[in-house]
Amino acid sequence: MEARFEMVGAMLSRSSLVYIAWIVIAVVALVRWKRHPKVSLLATIAAGTLFLLSLANTAIIVFGRGWRDMSFIMSIWGLFHATVSAGCWGLLAVAIFGWREPALAAAAPQAIPAWPPGPAPGAPMGGPGAPPPGRA
Repeated sequence: MEARFEMVGAMLSRSSLVYIAWIVIAVVALVRWKRHPKVSLLATIAAGTLFLLSLANTAIIVFGRGWRDMSFIMSIWGLFHATVSAGCWGLLAVAIFGWREPALAAAAPQAIPAWPPGPAPGAPMGGPGAPPPGRA
């Protein structure tokens, strides 16, 4: 039994960076909930589900050893895991790209400054040796 818990620890530690990323996504979504409730809800659901799905996957792999119909169970679990994961990534894509308002730049185009910038209005034309304005 102790070997199984060592295996759980090893599997969880290998996935720790991914877990941290999902937790960061959920925390950012919760912090921004008032500004973007729909986007935050989708991101939180997706990140939380991916996190729980990974934990369940670890548990099934470690504690399911010795089950009589392990190949059948893993086939069904694999299909379920892939389907739910794809759905979660779809939710994250919708959260990122969905519900966008038209770009403000497209609605009200602004002048793009010329490069290199020219002289300021009212500044004398010419170089450093040019006479001051009004004396030619």
